[in-house]
Amino acid sequence: MSVEVDAEYLNTMKNIQHLNRLRSLRFGKILSAEITWFSQLSNILFLSLKGCRLVKLPESICELSSLRYLDISNSKVKELPNKFWCLYSLQVVDASHSCMGTIHKDVTKLIKLRQLALPNKASIALSKLPGLGNLSCLRHLRYFTAGNQEGSIAELKAMNQIRGMLSIKSIHNVNSQEEASTARLVDKKYHKELNLIWRLNPRTSRLSPHENEVADGLSPNERIEGLKIHGFWGNRLPSWLNPENLQNLRRLELSHCFCFETLSISHFGGGTRGESTGQRASSSANCSNASAFLAFTHLTRISIMHCNGLKNLDQFLSPKNLPSVEVIHLLDCSNLESIPADFVGFVHLRDLLLAGCISLVCPQSRETVFPSSLQRLYINSCGQIDSKSFSFCLEKLTSLSVLCLVGCDNVESIQLDSISSRNTLKFL
Repeated sequence: MSVEVDAEYLNTMKNIQHLNRLRSLRFGKILSAEITWFSQLSNILFLSLKGCRLVKLPESICELSSLRYLDISNSKVKELPNKFWCLYSLQVVDASHSCMGTIHKDVTKLIKLRQLALPNKASIALSKLPGLGNLSCLRHLRYFTAGNQEGSIAELKAMNQIRGMLSIKSIHNVNSQEEASTARLVDKKYHKELNLIWRLNPRTSRLSPHENEVADGLSPNERIEGLKIHGFWGNRLPSWLNPENLQNLRRLELSHCFCFETLSISHFGGGTRGESTGQRASSSANCSNASAFLAFTHLTRISIMHCNGLKNLDQFLSPKNLPSVEVIHLLDCSNLESIPADFVGFVHLRDLLLAGCISLVCPQSRETVFPSSLQRLYINSCGQIDSKSFSFCLEKLTSLSVLCLVGCDNVESIQLDSISSRNTLKFL
């Protein structure tokens, strides 16, 4: 039996024993009065307090031992009752868009939880709880924070039902490849997006001597489609970041990785990875000549931001390695001196953004031009680009609709005759 009750009727309810067989209860209007009779609804399975004005849920709600679904979304609720963990049958808690800023540590005792939707602050608080690994049925976990205590990242080991996006923060606290591998990311076959965040504030974190090895230990499942690496201070890419291991990768973002000078991948022609020690790297030593030239055939979007040590991308950013790329963003790579000479080969490239690359120079050659597929070109504060070389780069742009050039002081003029699509430009 299911009942929907409005707030006015609540004030007249006195004898509710006849509702002890109730399975579903939904409050149809905004609830502001505290309820003390929840304990009498012993068989309730679904309870919706969506939009309620209560700051704290009544303690009596903790006696609903059969409750499986609790909806307090869009409510004023700031905290859960102290004995909330007694609701051991709970499978879904929807507290999205509520006022919760934290969550009690005993929530990790609700081992049947599949869905736990929380506001951002509460999600961050959840990510730091010891014993989080007990929630092995959880399907969505926005954040996980690697703590200072050794082995904390192992909490992720049994959480193999996670779907969607997973962000692992404070990886600089992980001390070795062996410790990192206890997270068993390779077993998490349902999640599609992985964010590996070593540090958010470089001023308050230390440099680990084992950053390369820790990265190698975080080998993800081959099904992931999106990968972000942030604040990593190793001097090379992880050994598993290659097209053999990540065949479905569609989006790649590298940000604040200050120690990269170049990007090299062993499975690309010309890449050398002699120091690689990853879990799957040993097999690459015996690759055939064919496997040595594997490409990221599904990768369509690349963003490289705030990698100040990066000088060139010749061994990574090439059409042979990345034949399907549609979007390339290069931001604030202050030491990046050039783009690869075969850039014209990116036949699917639509959007190109170059910003804050103050050392970037266009070669004085007609061999380096942007591909004819390019539709939107944004260049901001790339001070070494000059008028003549830039004109060469525009020669084959037959599809260009947006050209935005800001803060490039050496570009005094652009010869419109050098732009094949000058009659189709919508924004200049």
